[in-house]
Amino acid sequence: MIRSRAILIAAAVLCASVMLLAFKRPPLVVTAVRADIGPVTSYIRATGRVTGLDDVRLGVALSGTIRTIPVAVGDHVSPGQELLQLDDKDAEQQLAADEIAVSSINANILHQERTLRDLHADYVAGAVSRMQVQQARENLSLLHLQRQRAEAQVNLTRARILQLTLRSPITGIVTDIAMRPGEVAIAGQPIITVSDSENLQVLASLEQDDVQDIRVNMPVQVLLDSGSERVLQERVLRIEPAIRKEGSSSYTSVWISLNSLAHRLRPNQQVDVRLEVGSHEPVLRLPLEVLTTSNGQTAVWTLNRDTLHLSPIKTGVIGDRFVEVISGVSLGETAVLAEGRTFKEGDYAREVKAP
Repeated sequence: MIRSRAILIAAAVLCASVMLLAFKRPPLVVTAVRADIGPVTSYIRATGRVTGLDDVRLGVALSGTIRTIPVAVGDHVSPGQELLQLDDKDAEQQLAADEIAVSSINANILHQERTLRDLHADYVAGAVSRMQVQQARENLSLLHLQRQRAEAQVNLTRARILQLTLRSPITGIVTDIAMRPGEVAIAGQPIITVSDSENLQVLASLEQDDVQDIRVNMPVQVLLDSGSERVLQERVLRIEPAIRKEGSSSYTSVWISLNSLAHRLRPNQQVDVRLEVGSHEPVLRLPLEVLTTSNGQTAVWTLNRDTLHLSPIKTGVIGDRFVEVISGVSLGETAVLAEGRTFKEGDYAREVKAP
């Protein structure tokens, strides 16, 4: 009887052991990373606008109807290139009349010169008086004076015609055209803006909370295209002291250099800028992905002897990829990526190193 009971107990213990083995949960396979030493870099992101330092706003010297505008916004122009032409019909007619007047006076001068030669010959022969010769000379001098005035009028009309054509004074890019052909341009009114394409910078507007972290000469990344790997390494040139308000927000203008490949950009083109802030000195750090929150505190899951533990930590600078660890985790200690899962204190886990 006693022997039978012992056998039953042994069988029960064996069965329980088998069941425990059968129902024991397999270890969680977790991705683990180790705290290391390195920089923690963060960025302030903003949208910038490529700006020419010398924006030239051009208008016509004379009022008139616009006949043609042979350029468009975005066109590259060179010094002396035609940008706008006013209607010059009246000026051309005036020039034709002025040139006819000069030709008529020239013909009168030729006639008067022949007359003077004939009178001089008659005077030598005693056929005419000295007074008649003198009068002919005075008439010729008057005609020469008339020709000078007529030629001056021709030059004035030609100068007026030149003023009907607006030309670019610099090498640049057309960034604005305020009027169209057929409209009446007023003398001195800005019509076309040309930006200096050889001297460009980026103008970015930053919110007040971000400006306090910005310093002159700090590095800036200028992205040529959204999502592109084409990045220019530039720097902050100056920070405007004036604050600009838009609605309920306040902004400060920050000027950024544009030295590398500047010829590929155009004034008014929008670019993304990233201003580097944060710790550039090596510090103890962990990837942002390992951070979690427990009872309002920042914490990480650590793996110790195949067991997960939740460890509160104190953090410093938070960058784009890493966070500075002040305390709570030591150099080389393992932290676990949750990867969308929920862990419990004491979970059984097996480590897989992060790639």
